[in-house]
Amino acid sequence: MMNGIDSLRLEIWTNILSASCRLGIQPRIPWNLKQLVSTLAAGNIDKAKAKEAYRALHRTLRHFKKQEASEAQVALLRMYSSSDEAAAAAGDAEQCIIDVIEDPEALILDHLLALAPVDALKGSLVYNVGLRADEWGLESVWGA
Repeated sequence: MMNGIDSLRLEIWTNILSASCRLGIQPRIPWNLKQLVSTLAAGNIDKAKAKEAYRALHRTLRHFKKQEASEAQVALLRMYSSSDEAAAAAGDAEQCIIDVIEDPEALILDHLLALAPVDALKGSLVYNVGLRADEWGLESVWGA
């Protein structure tokens, strides 16, 4: 289903992933990060739809406890390039930090500090919690 995908197929794929999470049933379609990246590179997909596909993939991978979930979240955050976009990405960046606080072994995210969406969160509660996680007996999100 993912080869030669167009915008409509991507939307259907995204909806299948979302439904699979709600139903608690692993999708019977290909659903991994490598495949999504190659599909998006091969097609002319609207950036907003690509971001939604990354979000759906992240939620699905996380729901089914796949290690690749953090990588999908990082790929989503890398799509935001300018500082204006970074402010709009606050929800995605916050979700990334929360995911790592919940499962610190998933990925140490000190390399995310360079990403604009995470940098835009400096001074926010979720960012500060990530910095202070080690003080509360958790491994610091930022690897400090």
